[in-house]
Amino acid sequence: MRILQTATVVTALALSSGFASAQTSNIVDFDSLLTTCSNSGPTCVSQLQAALATINAAKATLSPAAVDGLLGSLATVAVSAARTHTAVATELAGVLESAASSASPTRQAALSNIANQVSSGAANEVDLSGVAGSQTG
Repeated sequence: MRILQTATVVTALALSSGFASAQTSNIVDFDSLLTTCSNSGPTCVSQLQAALATINAAKATLSPAAVDGLLGSLATVAVSAARTHTAVATELAGVLESAASSASPTRQAALSNIANQVSSGAANEVDLSGVAGSQTG
């Protein structure tokens, strides 16, 4: 019983201080997102929009670097989807442009550039190094 009480107190403290929210790995399941995006372009767009909304909702509890890392991962998935599903490239570019507006000033330009490349049909030429911290899934 004492262990349960201690665990409850530790959990409450972690939640109140934001430590639990700082764990970015649980905010968006990028492996699942990558699988979804490899199968269906339209579904991918809606899932990326939902993931971006989740990231934006968590922004207040995350460091700018953590947010940028999540947005870099989102960009990686979006670019991968754009390479496979060219019919939804414009919609994917829109998600990337929205992600750019959520990023830190140092990452905004890189994400906007990626959005422009995807929109113009040049997803195969995208260099993701400008959004360091990207996960490839």
